[in-house]
Amino acid sequence: MEPKAKGKNSRTTILVSSMIGTAIEQYDFLLYGAAAALIFNKLFFPSMSPLAGTLAALATYTAGFIARPLGGLLFGHLGDRMGRKSILMLTLTVMGVASTAIGFLPTYDSIGIAAPIVLVVLRIIQGVALGGEQGGAILIAVENAPPNKRGFWGAFGPAGSSLGIVLSFGAMSLAAYLSGAEFTTWGWRAPFIASIVLVAIGLVVRSRLDETPAFARIQAQKKQAAMPLLELIRNYPKELFITFGVRFGDIGWATITLIFTTSYAITQLNVPRGQVLNAIVVAATVAVFVLPIVGALSDRFGRKPFIILSGVLMILFAWPYFLMLQTRDPFWITTAIVLSWGFLTPLTYATESAFFAELFETRVRYSGVNAGQQLSGVISAGLLPLFAVWALQWTGGNPWPVAAVGVFMGVVIIISALAAHETYKADLDTVEPGSRARLRTRPA
Repeated sequence: MEPKAKGKNSRTTILVSSMIGTAIEQYDFLLYGAAAALIFNKLFFPSMSPLAGTLAALATYTAGFIARPLGGLLFGHLGDRMGRKSILMLTLTVMGVASTAIGFLPTYDSIGIAAPIVLVVLRIIQGVALGGEQGGAILIAVENAPPNKRGFWGAFGPAGSSLGIVLSFGAMSLAAYLSGAEFTTWGWRAPFIASIVLVAIGLVVRSRLDETPAFARIQAQKKQAAMPLLELIRNYPKELFITFGVRFGDIGWATITLIFTTSYAITQLNVPRGQVLNAIVVAATVAVFVLPIVGALSDRFGRKPFIILSGVLMILFAWPYFLMLQTRDPFWITTAIVLSWGFLTPLTYATESAFFAELFETRVRYSGVNAGQQLSGVISAGLLPLFAVWALQWTGGNPWPVAAVGVFMGVVIIISALAAHETYKADLDTVEPGSRARLRTRPA
């Protein structure tokens, strides 16, 4: 019989901590993306044309992604030196303070050029916090999980991300029902200010955690890496590229579904904003339940089959996705977004938490998971919205270049997964530099 976690690190505490903390971080981060697509161009860049204002607003969104590698490297280093719990408490606090401050930020009409400058600074702080959060949330679950349930436990962090989407886009959807004047003056602010309550809840839950057993063992033996990033570059270059590639495709497709779709459907197709936001909320709600199921299946059949399948489906679905959006029909728009985020994305997103953790040894695992994920986000999620807006202008509103990018994302995922060895039977305590050591499996 499988032993149950005892003490503070009970199964419920671990899974709730991984899920709720990630949900709050994603709520704050994605709330900004939704607001950038809907209203920030008018409030912080009013002197520009509508297109230029949208580009400027999305550029501030991109600033958060550019900052994420900095947070990933910084907090990854500290997490491998000091432990997972303390860093996760810190990143959650930083994110909450920055998001609440955005909710109170005066607009361009009130303080002039200082408004967009402060907005960018706060967005960068958000990016640094989220860059450190994601890897830690993964490890809290995976390093505490029974060996045969790492995929299932690891999927609760991504499920928290989808819950954060439900919260952020749901909050913005409710605010969008306000009149134009009410939404512009105070409606968009309420979801940001509310984040302080969510952060307080997350901190209470995370304060009940102990350090993960995997890190506690190397801490007791004083075997922490002195310079985790240098060890990664020297011993795990292939694994870093695999992590980068899988996440590059995954987060790029997510950006197409969540951020670009919001802007494209509302500004190009003239679909009511509430309709688009509601469709995303439905899709994210579906994903909350699909993600743990896929994670559990990966514990039985392996991580690679699901990651490769997601890449194949991205290639096949990229153009049909936009054809469904172009119908402007609420049913087909909702169906497209649900198929994309509710069922396609979880094939990779649910499995990559355990997969990434299983690629690196404990001494450098936080840094390894963070580095590959956050560096890929700068290119795929950070620059893609800017490219997409430019591409629409270039093609006169035809989204085929963005669909082509979706196909490319699928190809990258497939190549990256094929380059990796299967990890679902690996023993985390024997993951060491060198392919033979990494292929060691846990006892049957």
